[in-house]
Amino acid sequence: MLFTSRRKTILLTLAGLSAVAAIACGSDDPPATFATQTPFPTSAAQPTATQAPEPTAAGEATTAAAAEATATQAPEPTATQVAPAPGAPAGADRVDLTSDNFNWLVEEVGTGVKPAIAIAPDGTPNIAFMFEAMTGGFVKAGARTDGTWDISTVAEGYYYGPLDIDVGPDGVAKVAWHDHQASSFKPNLGDIELGIKTATGWVRKTLGDGGHDGWDTRLIIDDDGTVHAVGIDPMEFGGAGVEYYRLDTNGDFTVEEVGSGPLTYKFAVSVDVDSAGTPYVTYYDQDSNDLILASRSGGSWTLETVDSDGDAGQFAEVVIDDSDRIHISYATQTGNDEAVIKYAAKDVGESSWTITDVDTLSSIFYGFEGAREITSIKIDSAGNPWIAYTDETNLKLAVWDGGGFRTETISTAQDRGAVFGQLVSLGLDADDVPHIVTFDVTDTGPLNGNVLYFKGTAR
Repeated sequence: MLFTSRRKTILLTLAGLSAVAAIACGSDDPPATFATQTPFPTSAAQPTATQAPEPTAAGEATTAAAAEATATQAPEPTATQVAPAPGAPAGADRVDLTSDNFNWLVEEVGTGVKPAIAIAPDGTPNIAFMFEAMTGGFVKAGARTDGTWDISTVAEGYYYGPLDIDVGPDGVAKVAWHDHQASSFKPNLGDIELGIKTATGWVRKTLGDGGHDGWDTRLIIDDDGTVHAVGIDPMEFGGAGVEYYRLDTNGDFTVEEVGSGPLTYKFAVSVDVDSAGTPYVTYYDQDSNDLILASRSGGSWTLETVDSDGDAGQFAEVVIDDSDRIHISYATQTGNDEAVIKYAAKDVGESSWTITDVDTLSSIFYGFEGAREITSIKIDSAGNPWIAYTDETNLKLAVWDGGGFRTETISTAQDRGAVFGQLVSLGLDADDVPHIVTFDVTDTGPLNGNVLYFKGTAR
């Protein structure tokens, strides 16, 4: 086979960005083990932080991210052209991305925004993404088998994200998102919707309590098949803040206020459960500028401050490992467009949190009015945390190697010829292979882009 290479000059512009099809070749071999010990990092010195102003009430969520970008010229890296794998889109470019520790297979899954990924019990990657628009909006989802994405439409309507996806122990995928329901904002309209994959297509179930529920939706499915979800009933519409939704295997659901008090919908929430089925929820308290962990026990919610140093707790995600150790990734804002990515952990029986600085980001567009999720965390088979994180210009990965976080840049805005959408979702399969989804921005009115899938193979 004859291999050729080519270069293009990309102009990073605000609108009308050309999608650069980026599908890379990479080995499917399982990655090497980074460490064999359970992670117990020591606390790192906390950076000096400046408090960000409390966000103002927003109407329709839109992004002005690209409006802040300065048009610059940068050469695109050399792309190696190879024959498409079976099932790949005809004529698709394939680019071999190599970072410090991984070779990355990169695929454009479709046109849309705010994707999420989940790894099924059999190791199959499942993805969901959406298009947020008053007309033509949709939620789509599907799985990747034999190198091919089988994507179908879950629902069509006026929706907002971020959405989320998980696959239960029965192999059934479920997707949760916010259904706006009306063309104008009305406090009593707006529900969290659940799409359930069946043999004949997707069916929907509405979860809600009469407010404007389910903004910034996240969900997990526990080992019993129970769905645990969280979202925000925003203060912009008279809501009481973070809500917890539980759907049991009989189809019965409950909705509870976590006790956060009124919050906006912009800084991410997350949920996981421990081995006893106790749900834990993270959120950013924009009044105190703290990272909060809420847990439910005995029918009530207890709130715990995880980090109060500076403007801490934005864009957090919580995950609980098999030993019930709690792991949280999040951002502490340190400037107008800067943040420190942090990791907090606590073992069963410990009274204090171990907090470690992971890396910094310097291209966060805080003026963006919509919800984002710029960190995502998972735990590998050795108990080590992996954290994916992103801003407008960089997609990065940090892996705990037993002594510290090994960080690397996976892809950049220069690689893509477009800014990233400031959202990332990470999955790890049973072989500790990382699967990451994000999107780049091709339009801002309404927000649209290319949904990107990255699969890493250790070098």
